[in-house]
Amino acid sequence: MRVVRLVLLCLIAFVVTVVIFFPAAPVLEKIKPNLRPLVLQGVTGPLLKGNVASVVSTDDLLPLQLQDVKWRFAPLKLITGAGAAVEFTGLGGGGTGDVLRTWGGDIALDNIQVDITASELEAYLPVPIAQFKGKIRGEFDEVRLVNQQLSRMLGSLNWSNAAINTNVLGPQLDIALGTLNIDVDPEDNGAHKATISASGGDITADGVVNVQANGDFLLNVVLTPSSNTPPELIEHLKRTTRPESGGRYRWQEQGNINRLL
Repeated sequence: MRVVRLVLLCLIAFVVTVVIFFPAAPVLEKIKPNLRPLVLQGVTGPLLKGNVASVVSTDDLLPLQLQDVKWRFAPLKLITGAGAAVEFTGLGGGGTGDVLRTWGGDIALDNIQVDITASELEAYLPVPIAQFKGKIRGEFDEVRLVNQQLSRMLGSLNWSNAAINTNVLGPQLDIALGTLNIDVDPEDNGAHKATISASGGDITADGVVNVQANGDFLLNVVLTPSSNTPPELIEHLKRTTRPESGGRYRWQEQGNINRLL
């Protein structure tokens, strides 16, 4: 028993030494195929606590780029997968959170906080049809990806001093949304409900979006213009939504998110 005990202690000491001192770069180089579509550049530091100068997504749909990505390895999560506490900058802000990739390939994100400059999102529009103003803060208690599909999300988005400049409706318009909040809650069978509210701007909004696990969605939002709402926007609402009493307009849409992407 004493020999077994010594062997186990030696193995534990070896694992701890590898985690603390072994450089991260050669390990990440070996698992590079499993990281696609992410490309890591400038990896420094040991496995326990390292830094990546740049993380770039080569996905055409979401060509995301983050800088100065730091991680601290979470050895207690080795039973279920490879986990780390992560900190990064990018999109005019930055974020923090806990990331876990299970041995089966699923992804778990916890305690995610992200701050974004809204104008940074313009680069992800398929065509340059709008400019965004304001700051966006995201707080997500948990996000789960199973078989590369979203299975659970719990969190919120807050867009402060929100404004959109666009010429989609004809003339160039500045539309102030004030503060826009979106709260996302999981429901049964992989479905989600997003509650939307906007106040303090040219138009107020209250409603929900229900999204099923297969991507089918149903949007139902009531929009109430103010005295500052551009007349072109009101004319657009009259044509595309259902007028209701009190000068309100009900906006309803249905479809599949996967077909929109």
